[in-house]
This record gives sequence, structure tokens and C-alpha cells, in this order.
Amino acid sequence: MDNTTEDNVLDIDQTNEEVLSTEESAEHTDAGEGNDNDEELRKLRSENAKLVEIIKRRKERESHVQQETSPEKKSITNSSQLTRDEALLIAQGYSEDDLEQLQLVSRGANVSLKEAKEHPLFISYLEKQEADKKSKKATMGASKGSAMKKTVDIGAMSEEDHKKAWLSSVGMNQ
Repeated sequence: MDNTTEDNVLDIDQTNEEVLSTEESAEHTDAGEGNDNDEELRKLRSENAKLVEIIKRRKERESHVQQETSPEKKSITNSSQLTRDEALLIAQGYSEDDLEQLQLVSRGANVSLKEAKEHPLFISYLEKQEADKKSKKATMGASKGSAMKKTVDIGAMSEEDHKKAWLSSVGMNQ
């Protein structure tokens, strides 16, 4: 229950208690006065009875609203369990997001999950997902550095420079 409903319930209860206490105090003070006050007392009591009925109706409405929302909560908890159709769709390779989209389409079009697979909305969703996958694959990744090495012109080297280059490439530095 949210805070506003709790506040309303508390206000209604407090109002009911205040009305009852004012009614009791009015009975004690009116006992010694006269017929004019008796008439006012009757009016106040009838108004008080009306207010009490209004309060009861509000409480009943609130309890009905709470009862109506509780089945929704139950259906949400039951939705965590897979149905046979959902299990078959997962076995066919559909992801959780695909299942959610299928459920939305099936509820919106008022058809079963199997029929929702062929619905144009779901087909366009799958095409969009496929296009996104392709575009992600097509983009170039970050550069991991240059694979090019310095080329050495062996023809212009002397015999001694050639031996040094060969030894350094083999890992035998002198």
C-alpha cells in the first residue's frame, strides 16, 4: 500500500474518532439545555451517521482495490515460470529479449505465442536485431598497434653489418 492510501486511512480513522468524541461531548452538554438543542443534536447525529457510512464505503473500496491488484502480483510471480511454448521457443534459439517481445506482440494482437512468431511486428523486430548484429560485426575494432616492422636493405649492407643484423634477429647479440 502506498503512503497516500495509508495517510487517508489514518485520516479517516482519526476523523471517525473525533466525530464520535464530539458526539459524546454533545450528549453531555445538551442534556441540560432544551428542545432546540435536541433538534440540533438529532441533525448532528444523522450527519455523523452519514459520515460513518461514507468512511465505511471508502474502506470497502480500498479493500476491493487491494484485492484487484493482488491477482496481478500473483500473475507476475507465476510468469517467472516457463510455459511449454516458451520452453520450445528457447530451444529453438530465441533469447530472453525475443521472448519478451513475443509476449508483448501476443498480448497486443491477442494471439498465441506460436502465432505471434509470424506477426509482422515480431518479424520486423527480428530483422532489426539481425541488422544491428551485422552492423556491429562490420565496424572496425580498435587498433592494436602496427604490425609493420622496419625493413632492412641487405644489399646496401656491409658484411659486418649483415652479421650484426642477423645475430640480433636470432637473439644472439654480441
